[in-house]
Amino acid sequence: FTAASKSVTVNNLAPVLSNLSATTVQEGGTSVLTGNISDGGTQDSFILVVNWGDGTANETINLPAGTQSFELRHT
Repeated sequence: FTAASKSVTVNNLAPVLSNLSATTVQEGGTSVLTGNISDGGTQDSFILVVNWGDGTANETINLPAGTQSFELRHT
């Protein structure tokens, strides 16, 4: 039996957001935020944190592995 070793470097690239779009609404209306997520790591889940810019607390959304797009609504 002969033992051997080999160094391996694993690179985990950050996911990429694209095609982000949010509707503009009047006070009291609902805004819709949509976008795409691409990631080479097919087993990676995502945490999306949204600051709606209206003084409300940041919204945290957990997205499962394999998610490629999202649509969020905020009043």
